[in-house]
Amino acid sequence: MHHTLALTTAQARFEAARKLPSSPLNHPARNLHGHSFIATAYGLLTPREVPFPGAQSQVLAQRLSETVQRLNFRDLNELMCDPHDTALALWLMREIKLDSLDFVGIQSTRDHGVTLTIQSGNRVEGYTASPLSAHAFRLWRRYRFKAAHQLPHVTPGHKCGRMHGHGFQVVLQADTYGDVDYELLDKAWEHVRPELDMKCLNDVKGLENPTSENLSVWIWQRLKPIVPALSWVTVYETRSCGAQFDGEQHRIWKDFYIDSAIRLSQAPEGDPRRMVHGDTFLMRLHLSGKLDPVMGWTMDFGEVKAAFDPIFKELDHRPLFEREEFADGGAEAIARYALKHGQSVIKQLVRVDVMDSQGAGTILTQVMPGPTLPS
Repeated sequence: MHHTLALTTAQARFEAARKLPSSPLNHPARNLHGHSFIATAYGLLTPREVPFPGAQSQVLAQRLSETVQRLNFRDLNELMCDPHDTALALWLMREIKLDSLDFVGIQSTRDHGVTLTIQSGNRVEGYTASPLSAHAFRLWRRYRFKAAHQLPHVTPGHKCGRMHGHGFQVVLQADTYGDVDYELLDKAWEHVRPELDMKCLNDVKGLENPTSENLSVWIWQRLKPIVPALSWVTVYETRSCGAQFDGEQHRIWKDFYIDSAIRLSQAPEGDPRRMVHGDTFLMRLHLSGKLDPVMGWTMDFGEVKAAFDPIFKELDHRPLFEREEFADGGAEAIARYALKHGQSVIKQLVRVDVMDSQGAGTILTQVMPGPTLPS
């Protein structure tokens, strides 16, 4: 039986200015400039950090927001001599001061950022994060291209059997050992972009069956020799679904939006969370498994949607607070329901993320979390 982890996650935004003296000579980042940053954190919060069941995401969201307020509308060079994304992620990990934080991320533009992951090994009951000395930095960069494709092996009448197109996005993620930086990823991407952009993917050698999974593998195989530290290739087929590949594992995801009424029944008297309220939740299903050798996918995105639809209808536009399984929480309770019932109809389902409209929520997973998807 798999051990399930309920990791709490949150996001916070801040505005700040900086200049990066470690950038190459004549690079514009050496000049004072500004960003709208997004800080992300997740971890397995300890009971002493959570005042009542269901409060996990609010606890982390508040702590993260309070921490990044120290950066908001600041000249970051007043806090550190070279406030690059990696330095900011390390500062955030140290300053947030939670017992069991596993991951922080800094996104400095919509197209790139850095993550810092604590190397904590296998998680068990009573787990406590490892010291900061055991950590891994990764950076990521997003790219875009436009292309047409059709899937040759789908059943007659399947919409993906018709020639159609997408505005694809690709995120390359790499460990930061060696000389890996954003410019190296840019140069690597230019090795494959001309073969993909404004093309019909079926005409590209090796992409005769251009599923998102096969495309992620195709990119991996061409870029790994150029960037040995490459750790994940993520392909966004649309904004709500896509595939990831790390050289061994295939993962896909599919997004749903759920509008539900909830309340936290164990919140203290006078706390507004004890009252009936509601939110729009982003639910992301993660599937992992071997590719079908003929179809070239983990599972058809349309089949994922159809299989999950009865469960979705039990959650969407419902007064969830009336049901016992949702009495003590919002995001985590919804994630537990979705994973339990989703696995009965989707055997490849290994993880469910549920986020509220402010980006706080739960990652409920039976595998070690892969990269979070950039905003």
